[in-house]
Amino acid sequence: MDKKFIDWIRKNDWKLELTDENFNLPESIIERYTVSKKWLNFISNVKNCTNSEQNKWFLTINDYSAEYDEGSWGWNDFEMMSLQAAEDDTEWQEEITEFWNTHFPIFLDIEGDYSYYAIDTDSGEVVQGYEPEFEECYTVAETFEDFIAKILDGEIIL
Repeated sequence: MDKKFIDWIRKNDWKLELTDENFNLPESIIERYTVSKKWLNFISNVKNCTNSEQNKWFLTINDYSAEYDEGSWGWNDFEMMSLQAAEDDTEWQEEITEFWNTHFPIFLDIEGDYSYYAIDTDSGEVVQGYEPEFEECYTVAETFEDFIAKILDGEIIL
């Protein structure tokens, strides 16, 4: 993880837990997404990165590998909520799945209105979406590097 970002974490009372372990993304993630190498390098040795209230966090390789545990948040829970809302509407469910097939979640926020940041795997842009229509999102940064720079500059508030 970048030293400037680690300094930002400390200054903003976030919690960071690093590891020496080499995590690998599960095959299901690799098959579904073209994962940004910049993001992967950024997060590769991070076990946990959350705000002090633990209601906003960067998803780590560990999150994508974790077995679902009732009462905890899964990396794709917003997709699952949308699919559940679509219930028996097959066409709507297909649209939801198609959206998430090209939007790789990297950050979750459950403080107020649920929201996320994701990397659009087609364009490389970082997008943000909110409940109740998670799939209606907008671009916040042209690249992952730009996203981190905007956080450091205070343009994106986590």
